[in-house]
Amino acid sequence: MSFIRRKYAPWTIVGLLALAIFAGRCAPSAPKRAERAAAGGGQSDLAQAAMKTYVAPGDLDEYYFFASGGHSGQVYIYGVPSMRHLSTIPVFTPYPATGYGFDDESKKMLGNLTWGDVHHPALSETGGDYDGRWLFVN
Repeated sequence: MSFIRRKYAPWTIVGLLALAIFAGRCAPSAPKRAERAAAGGGQSDLAQAAMKTYVAPGDLDEYYFFASGGHSGQVYIYGVPSMRHLSTIPVFTPYPATGYGFDDESKKMLGNLTWGDVHHPALSETGGDYDGRWLFVN
């Protein structure tokens, strides 16, 4: 203890002892879900909610959600209820994953745009019912 001045040594030792005692009392506790399962409570609310939205790999979702990307200039497609991101449709922005905006044809469509604004995707309708043939954005 040569690095600690003699007048501070007793207080340092008392402080370290107190820290050791308090640290020893802070043992990790069992997770709440483990306590509930041990008590026979079954699945947690979170597990029940997850099972309601689960779609097995390879199975199709019941619905599809077309979300505007806003300032990204893209439209995103999600499966519902799984909320998996299924695809990205570039509209007003180059998209390196597919090469959109980098070849001559798509460069010509984009003009001088390097980013855009996509809002309010709407599916096409026939006789007041969605037919899903086209997706319109503005």
